[in-house]
Amino acid sequence: MVRETEAEAVGAGAEVGRVLDMWSELCGFGVLHDLTEPGRRANIDHVVVGARGVTVVDAKSWAGDVKVTPRGVRVGRWGKRQEVASLKGQVARVAQVLAEAGIDAPVDGALCLAQRNAGRELVVVGGVAVGWPEAVARSVATGDAWDAAAVEAAFDVLSERFDHRAARRPGDLLPFAAAPVAPPPVPKDCGPERRRRPNGAAGRRRPKGAARSARRRRALEREAWRLAFVAVLLVALAGVAERAS
Repeated sequence: MVRETEAEAVGAGAEVGRVLDMWSELCGFGVLHDLTEPGRRANIDHVVVGARGVTVVDAKSWAGDVKVTPRGVRVGRWGKRQEVASLKGQVARVAQVLAEAGIDAPVDGALCLAQRNAGRELVVVGGVAVGWPEAVARSVATGDAWDAAAVEAAFDVLSERFDHRAARRPGDLLPFAAAPVAPPPVPKDCGPERRRRPNGAAGRRRPKGAARSARRRRALEREAWRLAFVAVLLVALAGVAERAS
């Protein structure tokens, strides 16, 4: 069975966190990172609070061929129903915390595919959105269910109830509702990597050239994301300037 290592999980969470922080600065939604609740062992990767409502984001970094359809998520021949169900449980817990504080909030879940899964747009699987970080960020930045006061009230409740590693408070909400900027181009060598075979008679070591190619690919992905963010920022600023005039 394909499982995340601890290092892969940490890397995926950090990558998704950086993307959410960039979009938070642009669109004004609040973000909480690495949440834990006193007395409970389970942790939540990220929670976004914005005009759309509340979105619980679980970051994943799966090696192998990831296939996402409305019927389910598969990595190679392994299904990921347990991961989808786990995220739905986190969504229910966050909704319960808000309800106990008297806040009737729309709470959604997003399974965010990091690293080698660039370019995957959102697909709803069992009530949970699944896609790459930029697609998830665009999704949470849209909508008009809440005004600024409701966003701040929900953010304050969650930040007080959950311990968290870092946070960005909500700012001036600027929904990303105009024509979305197309996702950055995916480098040609950005396909799923093959899992390393064990050394010895049953396999070979990965050649050094493959490691260099992987580093180049990651650098290209980071540059593509940076350019996409700049493009989104320019579109948003143009809209603000047009409304001001």
